Amino acid sequence: MLKKTINIIFFLLVLNINLCFGFPSTRLISVKYTQTSKAESIELLLNRQPNYVTFNLQNPNRFVLDLKKSYFPKVRAVLEADSEYIKKIRISQFRHDRIRLVIDQKIVTSFSIQKKEVFNGTVLTLSILLPDLAVTEKKIDPIVIFKPSLSKETDKPAKPVDTSIKSEPEIVADTQEDPDLDTLFNISEDDADTIISDETITKPSKLSINGDLRNETAYRSARPRHFSKIKTIASLKASGDLSDKLSYVLGARFSYDPVFDLTDHYNNNVKNDQRLTADLRDAYLDIGLGNLDFRLGQQQIVWGQAVGLFFADIVNPKDLREYILPDLNQVRIPILAANMEYYYHNFYFQMIFIPFPEFNEFGKNGSEFDFSGSLYSQNADIVLNDPLKPSSSLDNSEVGFRISKLTDGWDMSVFYLYDVYNFPVNYRTISLNPSGSQHSMTITYLPRYERMHRI
Repeated sequence: MLKKTINIIFFLLVLNINLCFGFPSTRLISVKYTQTSKAESIELLLNRQPNYVTFNLQNPNRFVLDLKKSYFPKVRAVLEADSEYIKKIRISQFRHDRIRLVIDQKIVTSFSIQKKEVFNGTVLTLSILLPDLAVTEKKIDPIVIFKPSLSKETDKPAKPVDTSIKSEPEIVADTQEDPDLDTLFNISEDDADTIISDETITKPSKLSINGDLRNETAYRSARPRHFSKIKTIASLKASGDLSDKLSYVLGARFSYDPVFDLTDHYNNNVKNDQRLTADLRDAYLDIGLGNLDFRLGQQQIVWGQAVGLFFADIVNPKDLREYILPDLNQVRIPILAANMEYYYHNFYFQMIFIPFPEFNEFGKNGSEFDFSGSLYSQNADIVLNDPLKPSSSLDNSEVGFRISKLTDGWDMSVFYLYDVYNFPVNYRTISLNPSGSQHSMTITYLPRYERMHRI
């Protein structure tokens, strides 16, 4: 049973450190906006397949697309689309390695995103299907928001085909003042033109180093009152691109908690387990082959999550020595795995192979989060054996897949995992004690990890 205490986190210091050499190798070549009576779309032409995230903002309504590890040589641009559904489209270099595209919506609609390989890169298309099809037929040419002049013949983007009546929506240069632009894009006018220099925009990022240093301190408000944590955590990550199709990530985490040296509230088993730690975190290679991505190495594979819960997040084992108080990406234990992902229009397929099983980590007997406490509270003699773990061999390897499809704004997914369950199953035997013993029986627990099919 968990100790009935309240830990008050009253001090949290985080220092972020970022060192970057070179620039991301994913380059945004052009942005085109097309409007007809049945659809509106935005096409992003990039020199390679991008990784991206999307989210929505309200008051006012906006759809946001962030392109990771990418750069936009023009730095910023604004298109006044002024359609029935879209007011304007804004794009800017959000950080040194991230592009942000914001669509200001007059009416909230769902967007579908499709990726297509072309001879000079990848086209990412954002489309909305207009609910009102009774409007008068109207076509607007693909409007190029940005199209750089490149020296290399092979880097030239394909020219948009002129097949419809021309229109002249207003294209606002990056000198146009827009108070919302700076706040949303986290960029100042002075810094806008210095983020990317013309001399270096074609250089891939060979090495990017970032990390953070933080302190987490907790105090028990219930008796016995004392500090339960004064932990300092240092994380360091190096990443970069070895080529247009190959990139790497290497991360480590170190922590030291002097509470075990300054107090005598914890036994030696707890002290040896939590006082000083050093972990290799994410360490993998990414291989991009068009619509097919491979990730090989030690990694976190997230299939689904909710706030404070691991809903469908079943692939990685968890470090539960502090239960679920840390961030979820710190609770997950990275595993050695081969991860394949395939994208086709609104369809997504993922297959994973884990050669050796890994298991959850639990607090030792006497720690703040000791899950075995409830077993010893029974009116019996308790014998708790260590879990019986399967061997680290390919005979105990694990495999799983995930299929997702985006339909009318709904992301529907099916998961399957054949693995050794991360939590042990507690088998027990009960035997009677001789007369005159303190307790009438002895309960013996033999935890064992079992194979499972999980859907």
